[in-house]
Amino acid sequence: MNKTNYKRIGLLLVAASAVVLAGCGNSAKDMTFNDVYNGFRGSHTNEAVELMNGLAQAPALAEKGHYAISGSVSGGIAANIGIAATSTVSNEGMNTDSALAISGTLTQPGMDDTITLDSNILFKMVSGLSYINLSSLSLNSAKGNPQISMIGAFSAILTNKRISLASSGMDTSSISSLNLSNLYTLPAAIVTSLQNHPIFTETNKEMVDGNPVYHVALDASGLYLVAKEVVANEAVQSFLGATELTDADLMNRAQTFVANSQFQGKLTAYSRDNIVLTIDRLRLDEVESLRGEIAKEKSHLEVVDSANGGEEVVATIDIEEKGDVTEFVIAAPKQELHLNGSVDINKASANGVGYALMLFASHPSINLSVNGNVDVEKTDAVTIEAPSSFQTIDQLVGGFRDLVGSGAESSPLMQGMEDDMLIQ
Repeated sequence: MNKTNYKRIGLLLVAASAVVLAGCGNSAKDMTFNDVYNGFRGSHTNEAVELMNGLAQAPALAEKGHYAISGSVSGGIAANIGIAATSTVSNEGMNTDSALAISGTLTQPGMDDTITLDSNILFKMVSGLSYINLSSLSLNSAKGNPQISMIGAFSAILTNKRISLASSGMDTSSISSLNLSNLYTLPAAIVTSLQNHPIFTETNKEMVDGNPVYHVALDASGLYLVAKEVVANEAVQSFLGATELTDADLMNRAQTFVANSQFQGKLTAYSRDNIVLTIDRLRLDEVESLRGEIAKEKSHLEVVDSANGGEEVVATIDIEEKGDVTEFVIAAPKQELHLNGSVDINKASANGVGYALMLFASHPSINLSVNGNVDVEKTDAVTIEAPSSFQTIDQLVGGFRDLVGSGAESSPLMQGMEDDMLIQ
């Protein structure tokens, strides 16, 4: 794990603690630092944590989703795609059985032709090993485009064949030992650790318009204790694999993060149920830093570039909660990138959860909208078995060679296909 990843982990811990907002009354003027800091404990994360803990107790989860994708992609190709997905995931080992049905049309500007796509894909993961089966693929050109016909000829090699996606020598023992319950209870473990080990310390206090304002600093000891407990979690251990992190490593990284971040911030209690974390500065690297406000219902963050001696805002992040709906907007003006969307937890129940999502992405090379509806339900235990027979990636590549002839091994086209298909 490189330094950038550890920096991201540190930033996530700070952000996660900032999201754990709470309150228990209205009057704020007499709140002590502990009162204000404890306002981070509980909050709206409780409902999400309880939901995930409930899902973690199920022997298996069944998911059904429908997604609609429309817009234009590279070269101005107009796309209208629908995806229907079903999936069953076993708690033990996270064995998965999924199916995707994809259909839609593609139209290129200036060409009086529409390509129709229909395909069905089956996917399994058993004991950490993945298998895919392109059970059907149909590509049709309204104008009889010969290139589309050629793709159809090649697709015969791919369809109705179970293919193992495992690379030779891949160690999947850590993934196969990971249970769904470990993954779903991880957020609760992080929240509990943040509650038990404060990561902020008070530096001084002032009263502004009758509201207590506590200037705070990051606490390396608190970050270390949180990191120690999170790293010890079974789910995190599965992803770390053979990577070992000693207590000395974690403490050193916590101290380094605190020193390099040059964090400046404050907690302001406008009322007992309205506590805001203001980040005046959180250094990301040599030239970029983060600033903004994180509140229970509405947050605004800015990434600031000081490379040229000034302070240029290069990206903004806005998040607003409106009941069960969370809306977000991400903008990067220099890159001409704009993302906005929402997630609506619209059907949480004892038996599962349903949610709707919306995403719109705008960039000079792409304009896409995505709308989806997903239902996740608890279900009885299931047995998901690996295919009794399958082909490897090498065998599949060999099939392409046989189709195009013995000289294909040296052709740029064949080499490119092998590079794209071999999964490292």
